[in-house]
Amino acid sequence: MENAVFYTDTEQELLEVMEDIRKLLKKTITFNLKLWAIKQNSLQMMKQMAKDIHTFAKLRQEYADMLAKEKTDHWESFHDVECTKCKFFTSLRPTKEAVYNDGLTYHIYECPKCKTVFRDSLPNNIKDTMVFAKKQYDFFVKRDKRGRINYVTLGVPKEMVTSFSEMYTNLKVADDNVIAERIEKEASAKNFEAVIADELVRFKVFKAELLNGGPLAAEE
Repeated sequence: MENAVFYTDTEQELLEVMEDIRKLLKKTITFNLKLWAIKQNSLQMMKQMAKDIHTFAKLRQEYADMLAKEKTDHWESFHDVECTKCKFFTSLRPTKEAVYNDGLTYHIYECPKCKTVFRDSLPNNIKDTMVFAKKQYDFFVKRDKRGRINYVTLGVPKEMVTSFSEMYTNLKVADDNVIAERIEKEASAKNFEAVIADELVRFKVFKAELLNGGPLAAEE
């Protein structure tokens, strides 16, 4: 079953005005080919406008539903995690989320084996994971007072250090794409709202003219 489509107040008003005009035009008798063409073009234009409004409203609703779903999906999804105490590896749903001392937000789990409550190894959102990856990379490539690189001193594989850099880069690209998409959709929505507002004014004038006997009845 198709989800309900919700219109803005302006869109709803325009649809109602166009429906009134459609009914008036159906009752209007045209006396020459020119007026008949105006009538048919008006009916076709309103039909297309109503279709465009419905399409845009549907896309707007789908985008809103997608954003809402993204906020709840991680609570419904199972995540592969390892208990920090007994090292039991399994798939769990998070029980909650919490901000830790590093200022980042993590999912919290409860081990089904030993009942230990522990956090995920990575933050649960793109922004925080970017911060995490950058902090890890910056720490490992930092040199101490003797000029020794941390990851070498600590015996951390260079590949692991590189993976943090790649993680940050990939997440940055993904985040930039999300932001760009949101900006594009917001701009498109504002442009469409402006068009609808202008069309509402124009069709209100057209409706008033029809009620006053014109413009189709103005010429014979």
